[in-house]
Amino acid sequence: MNIPNEPRTRHRRDVRGVVRGWWRSWEWPAVGVLALIGLALGYLGLLRFYADAPAWQRHPWEILYATTQLLSVQFGGYDRPLHWTLQVARLLLPAIAGYAAVKGLAALYFEQLQTLRVRLFVRNHTIICGLGQKGLLLARGLRARGEPVVVIENDAENDLIRSARDAGSSVLLGDATEPYMLRRAGISRARHVVAVCRDDGLNAEIAIRTRELAELSGNSLHCVCHIFDSRLWTLLKEHQAEAVKGNFSLEFRNVYAEGATELLKNDPRFPDLTSGPVPHALIVGVGRMGESLAVELAGRWQVVRREDARRMRITLVDRHAEAKRDFLMSEYPQLADAWELCPVQLEVDSPEFQTGRFLSGTRQDIDIQRAYVCLDSDSLALSAALRIERQLRMYNRRIAIVLRTRQYGGLAVLLRHIDDPECPQDCVKVFGLLDHTCKPELWLDENVA
Repeated sequence: MNIPNEPRTRHRRDVRGVVRGWWRSWEWPAVGVLALIGLALGYLGLLRFYADAPAWQRHPWEILYATTQLLSVQFGGYDRPLHWTLQVARLLLPAIAGYAAVKGLAALYFEQLQTLRVRLFVRNHTIICGLGQKGLLLARGLRARGEPVVVIENDAENDLIRSARDAGSSVLLGDATEPYMLRRAGISRARHVVAVCRDDGLNAEIAIRTRELAELSGNSLHCVCHIFDSRLWTLLKEHQAEAVKGNFSLEFRNVYAEGATELLKNDPRFPDLTSGPVPHALIVGVGRMGESLAVELAGRWQVVRREDARRMRITLVDRHAEAKRDFLMSEYPQLADAWELCPVQLEVDSPEFQTGRFLSGTRQDIDIQRAYVCLDSDSLALSAALRIERQLRMYNRRIAIVLRTRQYGGLAVLLRHIDDPECPQDCVKVFGLLDHTCKPELWLDENVA
């Protein structure tokens, strides 16, 4: 049976990945075992070779010394056939010694070799500046599509460097805001530059340096700059077109705002006008994601309600819920007639929340139609989601409760994913923020808005 080219290629890539991962985990133990086998075969072979030699030449120390000389190809001048053990040893031991020497030199000059590899062989690639989870997911996604990737990371102790290299990315150590590092990464031959450092200022500086170098080289370059602050991202998006200059284009991204959009794409029926009562959403944890989710919900309600003058009710549960409410009201005055923000100021790990008493105040409180838990701690978020489900069940209410985690995995692996077509509507489900937002097709493909 003929196998399509794409599955066959993917299968070969998977096999190579498994073999490469195994070898990197067991490389030196395997080399050590082979060296011991070579020394043992060499010792036995030399014992046979010197069987008729004088007693002093057959002494164990003399045989051992002669065995070690096999490592440097110092055995020669023989006048009779050699036993197979000696033949294998005189080939195996120098090969092992050469391999160790090459690996040692490669480790000593690793950075120079990486730079040379990028300079000679890498073209039309993507440069990723900053190796956090976002950068790693983008690098893996690009490598899965067979596209070359060069990563610039400033922290030599970053645990993700090994993962990026295992995926096939070239990783250079240095400051991505320095022009010489961008040149080392081959910016004059690159297609994209992605700035996903942990600081908005660093990402903006990388974008500026990228534009300067693109103007000098004449290379067409697309730069993607991640902005953590959702309000700043909104303002920059309004001026994004002004950053396009000649062969350089700049795009701003924010995983929280885009995560809210992706999350609600999986629940297109909420909010709507067909369910009777005014839509009521509960948001637990009003950080960057919680703020973006509230804005996205109100914006959607503003579009779908048409002539309906009712305002969507959004209950905000947070330790600073009142301040968050005031901030959202002042920051988004255009949504004043679309939402009613109801703050519930308490700690998620407080007894009042743990027992669910904050949901039992009025009938309006238990008419919640959707609940979104957006806490930084995945374990605390899972506990909060399950407690909300249990409390609502006491009132014979079953609703969709979405648990936002950083990525899929951990304790939440026991729950259904939000994009699972077999997932019931009224259950606790997981939304992996970075898994949904850090995809090459969303960030870099030209046909994606």
